[in-house]
Amino acid sequence: MKKQFLIIILCTVGVNALAQKEEDVEKASKAFSKAYQEYENGNAIAAWEILAPHRELLHMAFEIMDDKETSLAYYQWLSELCISVDESVLGQAYLKKAQVLAKKQEATTANELEVLNQKVVELYGKGRYEEAIVYAEKAVLVAKAELGEDHPDYATFLNNLAGLYENTGRYEDAEP
Repeated sequence: MKKQFLIIILCTVGVNALAQKEEDVEKASKAFSKAYQEYENGNAIAAWEILAPHRELLHMAFEIMDDKETSLAYYQWLSELCISVDESVLGQAYLKKAQVLAKKQEATTANELEVLNQKVVELYGKGRYEEAIVYAEKAVLVAKAELGEDHPDYATFLNNLAGLYENTGRYEDAEP
């Protein structure tokens, strides 16, 4: 998480409207960047002290943003930081927040994959294999990115795609 990254996030989500002054956003952004750097350099206490006055504004920014993956990374990092400075109760609260975000992210991925799979099945049932391939290819990409190549659902989506390739005579594409 670099300084520019957080500045973009804070500006993108409209935290300027939530902050009393535009300079509060800039201060929080700089504090986050500096705190993260201190933490990376092994100085968790300094990171904690730098971040403390800005946590509320940073929490607002990460709460309202649409990028759950970035919010998840923020709360995981914050949990690690808290535990590093003997704030384990607060660290556990942030870890719980990260776990909730992770479950939401998993649910979103599962829903997206279910919708894609239903579309593949529907088009396959109608004999519209070329159209089904488009959705099957997207399902493979999503499953690979979100679940990983070792996940059994990824293998299932690959197998479905290979079957569609076979049905359309694209044997080379069906091979691993």
